[in-house]
Amino acid sequence: MSFLSSANLFNKTTLPVSHENIVQTIQTFTDNIFLNRDGATSGHKWDRGSDYHLDVPAKQGPATTMTKQLVETYNTYTNFDGQSDYWSCRISEHKSIDEDLYREKIVGNLNGSVFKKETGEWELPEKLSYRCTNEKNYFHAIESVTVLHDNVFLESASAENVSSPSGGWVEIEALYKFSPVLKKRVFNEWVYVVKPFKVSGDSSTEVSYVLSIRSDHNQDGHKSEHVPAYYVSIEKLQYNYTTKQFTWLMCTASDCKGIVPQFVQNIMINKAVVHDVPLFFSYIIK
Repeated sequence: MSFLSSANLFNKTTLPVSHENIVQTIQTFTDNIFLNRDGATSGHKWDRGSDYHLDVPAKQGPATTMTKQLVETYNTYTNFDGQSDYWSCRISEHKSIDEDLYREKIVGNLNGSVFKKETGEWELPEKLSYRCTNEKNYFHAIESVTVLHDNVFLESASAENVSSPSGGWVEIEALYKFSPVLKKRVFNEWVYVVKPFKVSGDSSTEVSYVLSIRSDHNQDGHKSEHVPAYYVSIEKLQYNYTTKQFTWLMCTASDCKGIVPQFVQNIMINKAVVHDVPLFFSYIIK
């Protein structure tokens, strides 16, 4: 059962059990987007969408200035386990990002992992749910986040190194308010946090991931008080310590349900997700 199919719902007993398989699957999926961008003709095809040039705050010494940031978009259809899903992807490459900003603000907020200067190693946060509950501070459509399960570790990951696992699950219920005229949407998700690790064969580059898949919790949407919606998503954070470039990729397949047809959502999704970039950088650079 593919965890990247929007048709598949998971609970604590049916979650993917291999950390290595999770990382390999999402790494292959996201690497293929970059291969398409670079002109590869084999593998799964992603179509180039619009490019957006957005005002994003940046640090220039002690001062904060606004810069034009390119955000690229891509789209594709997938068919996992017989389910056709429309995926949207955004990619932004941020130059001159110093190590402290990357470690403390970017990874600290988007992934939640903590860099221990005394050991030079990354550790998962004390509560994996931190990056989920903190998200509403910069993605303003999120009204509330309820943590259902926290710090759920895979047997294979925790057995490898009980004191410092490489990844773990948290289950959440998130309430979104997209518009005053639409009912609120409720999303039930399992979120898997993968702490940063060095890329094989490139000691100057490290990546981390956050995977979100569907939970089978509360699929009736509180008896129609809210509209039950869903998304599956992958977030990739990549940093090169030599060039000081941070690359941020996010791809998602989603359905907000309700009265908005899926084809309309597909048309609008790219324009919606690109604005997460300036919202986040406005939060961490003040």
